Amino acid sequence: MSQLVACKDFLAVITVDCMVRVIDTRRGKTSISATSIAHLFNPLPGSSSKLTLTEVMLRPNGCPIIITSAPVAWAYDADVEGWTQIASSWWGNSPLNEVRTRGSRNSSSHIGPLAEIEQRIAAASEPENTGERPQWWKEYMSAIHYESRLRASRLLDSKDEYKHWLREYSKLLGEENFRERAEDLISDLMGPVYS
Repeated sequence: MSQLVACKDFLAVITVDCMVRVIDTRRGKTSISATSIAHLFNPLPGSSSKLTLTEVMLRPNGCPIIITSAPVAWAYDADVEGWTQIASSWWGNSPLNEVRTRGSRNSSSHIGPLAEIEQRIAAASEPENTGERPQWWKEYMSAIHYESRLRASRLLDSKDEYKHWLREYSKLLGEENFRERAEDLISDLMGPVYS
């Protein structure tokens, strides 16, 4: 399972013991110290077979992306020093993946690294028929899917996708009157407020 992946000034090294390191070759320093990905291959609930590594990617900002056979895509989040799920077959049931009459809220509506990863995950996934969901579920699922896309866009350093999903998320918060979430979003965007 050892692999090397390079992008711009960064080199990702995955060793047989499921450790990932990212090296900034220009500076000659480690940008991400050895971190394990072994837990990303644990069997899914109800399954006994371990997952496998499908693909490894590296973004120009040095962020490594791991895609497993689940299919799930993970990106390393240096802020929390851990792996964050950025795309999953589970999101295939999200209302954001339905065609909307009011605008372009589906994942294929915007081009960028996150959209490409989501398309790869969707192509490797088998569609699930979950039946009709109540309206509150659709609203909640949409909100957390937008939040996930915002976090993923930030990790992937995809400014255009971040702006796009921020605009769409803001519209949803306004339409659904999610005042508390809107206040949290504004607070996150403004950063700490000093007196």
